[in-house]
Amino acid sequence: MQQEQMVAHAIQLRQADMRKDMGNAHWDDAVLNLDLTFNRAWAEYFLVSFESELVYVLDGAGDILVEKADHADHVRLRERAQPAFNDLVSAIRAAERARARLQRGTPILKMVTAHTAAVVDGQVYLLAAALIQPDRAVYLPRKRAPIVITMKPVDRAFISTLGSTYMLQKPRLTLGPTRTDGEAVAPIYDIRGNPVAQLSWRAPNPTQTFAGAVWPPLLILLMLILGAPAAVIWRERGVSAHLRAAKVAAEAASSAKSEFLANMSHEIRTPLNGILGMAQVLQRSQMPADQRESVNIIVQSGRSLLMVLNDVLDFSKIEARQLTIENVEFDLREAVEGACLPYHPIADEKGVSFCVVVAEEACGVWRGDGLRLRQILANLTSNAVKFTSEGMVSVRVGADPQGLVIDVTDSGIGMPADRLSDLFKPFTQLESSTSRRFGGTGLGLAISAQLAKLMGGTLTATSEPGRGSTFRIALPFVRLGAAAATDDAVEPPPALAAKIRILAAEDNPVNQRVLAAMLEPIGVDLHFVGDGEAALEAAMTHGFDLILMDLHMPGRDGLWAAREIRAAEARTGRARTPMVALSADAMSHQVEACLAAGMDGHVGKPIHWEELIAAIDTALSAAPPASDRTTAAA
Repeated sequence: MQQEQMVAHAIQLRQADMRKDMGNAHWDDAVLNLDLTFNRAWAEYFLVSFESELVYVLDGAGDILVEKADHADHVRLRERAQPAFNDLVSAIRAAERARARLQRGTPILKMVTAHTAAVVDGQVYLLAAALIQPDRAVYLPRKRAPIVITMKPVDRAFISTLGSTYMLQKPRLTLGPTRTDGEAVAPIYDIRGNPVAQLSWRAPNPTQTFAGAVWPPLLILLMLILGAPAAVIWRERGVSAHLRAAKVAAEAASSAKSEFLANMSHEIRTPLNGILGMAQVLQRSQMPADQRESVNIIVQSGRSLLMVLNDVLDFSKIEARQLTIENVEFDLREAVEGACLPYHPIADEKGVSFCVVVAEEACGVWRGDGLRLRQILANLTSNAVKFTSEGMVSVRVGADPQGLVIDVTDSGIGMPADRLSDLFKPFTQLESSTSRRFGGTGLGLAISAQLAKLMGGTLTATSEPGRGSTFRIALPFVRLGAAAATDDAVEPPPALAAKIRILAAEDNPVNQRVLAAMLEPIGVDLHFVGDGEAALEAAMTHGFDLILMDLHMPGRDGLWAAREIRAAEARTGRARTPMVALSADAMSHQVEACLAAGMDGHVGKPIHWEELIAAIDTALSAAPPASDRTTAAA
């Protein structure tokens, strides 16, 4: 009898270990990434933290959000185990209803867990479940929280371990509550207390009974003797589990940081769109010189804030190895002049000479990432003008057999040679007084150096205190040939020559006013809707030449609307209406999501008037004529 009790207790311990393995569900990050939002990448890391081969996360409705199923026929297994799943979910939900009476901020000291056993296709499984809940009851959802369920088979390895540990003779697993003469049994119970299977073995004879009474103390003595090696083994297992948990936590933290940065970018860009958008409208209007100067200061300050935001996002993407480098054709002179142009007026105001020289052998079309080159060059030029109070700033562009070489030289404050390496460390400036006098985050040069490295090149510096600095960009770009001749005469975009009808899906009243003011000079017929469903209805009911789509709107969002519009066009044979995203979501994966949903372009907020007009022109130029779309709609 004592042996039966010990074996039954061992089976219970197995179930208790499965419930302890649920500790990751008692975690604020689990609530954030599996309930408040669903982060698939984080969810997959979450599953890895469990020792069980079969792990399922169910949403509030009982549907599977994500699963880890290392089983040949896991779909059939899950279907056959559904009654056991239902029992666990019912028990968890009952405890959840009791927990909902807690006050916010009350510590949740006890996890909501349950366990059971089930027979699936002749195999006995132990199951455990836990409610995904925060560390403290600061979040008490009105809806049902997700549940995680794990399954482990009672396999031969487990039976063999029990047999050797408790000296069982011929242990075997049988289904149902049966007992044969001369056998001892240890039942395995389901959540209702019904035996679903039992572990059977040959009952010991009296001599063995005596040994059974004696061997536990002997085992304790043996453990004391071998305590040190056992402790080492146990510690190694604990460290391994700790490392797995630390890995999951680190990856979850990285995912949470990316999510936070994306949200922060959106929340800052939205009001900044109102500031910069209306300031650009004012710049194009007639006003006294002193008022124009004030408006220019607003625009410059807003763009400086935008540059800081972009630096933080770029640094985060580089750190997470998520930044992609393009390899496209671009005109070098246009890229260089575009990067340097904003700093000419600043240099003129300071009385600093500013020259840009592009050598003849460097002119033309190159292959590489022209956008990132402009970003590096703009950063270096901005610093050169910022740190130079008198003298000159020069940008000299040349070519050598290895590719492109650009030198940015200034006669500014300079720095000691032994401090140059610190320049390219993130959040680093040589002196705190420099930060107070000149401003900046200390990210620009670190990002520029990393971008150059990602493009296969280098960014180096030479300097001397009081005499200035030279920064050299060397990139292995390939020159393809001379640039095509261009006509410098400025003409209105051909696609915008006639009045066009534009549908704008935008719920923010400020952004609506900004967009209307920006498009007023080109005389478009502009119609607004405030959510995705209204955008779908308007697009299918009325004929529009172009759709401008915000992403974040109440109810159905812009991505949903874009997909539905494209699907409706395909069903009805309607011609494709050009669609451009207007969104504060400006990270690369967010832009890719817009294109995947069927949009033809993306303009980030804050909106620049020139970029908006160019995006509209590009989308319309690639689309069939408006008359064809109207005919197709009819």
